[in-house]
Amino acid sequence: QNAPAPDWRAMLRTRAFYLLYIEYTFAALAGLMIIGHLARIIAVQTGGAVQTGFVFVASMAVFNALDRLLAGLLSDKLGRLRTLLCVCLSQAAVMLAFPALDGMAGFFAGSAVVGFSYGACLALFPATVADYWGAKNFGLNYGILFTAWGLGGVFGPLLAGRIADATGSYTLAYYIAAGLMLAAAALTTITKRPEPAKG
Repeated sequence: QNAPAPDWRAMLRTRAFYLLYIEYTFAALAGLMIIGHLARIIAVQTGGAVQTGFVFVASMAVFNALDRLLAGLLSDKLGRLRTLLCVCLSQAAVMLAFPALDGMAGFFAGSAVVGFSYGACLALFPATVADYWGAKNFGLNYGILFTAWGLGGVFGPLLAGRIADATGSYTLAYYIAAGLMLAAAALTTITKRPEPAKG
């Protein structure tokens, strides 16, 4: 049996690559909408009563790092895409809960889930690339997929900021992020390992 073709040209000819690309873009965009604005979100939703948004940003970074380890362990047992499905659903759920958050405990829990989910994506997508297209050209292959994160990084915070400026609230941004995560979750259910290369 032949191993999956590691060449980037072959990767770009597979349906799996484009599904993963959309999933990664949506996950990054949704996560960075919150991460890029968390301190301001807390100030807006508490009317300035909570002035320690930087604490939640720092705690989110800790959860982000921890979940890379946890996601790797879970995905070894459950599979990459099943773990990613769980991550996307949990991220969608917390996005829908964010409009109601107004206290320190709620924001701590919300930022923890966002940090966990975002960190999980940064562990799961490279592992999936290695599984699907091998290790030989992993650096280049994952580098191409990682441009999806760049799209999320550019448009996520920008979109959230525009919405907040226009409406005085981040609520619409949360709902858009939740919708993107639900779409990504659905796509994980049809993402399959590419067939081995013929040769």
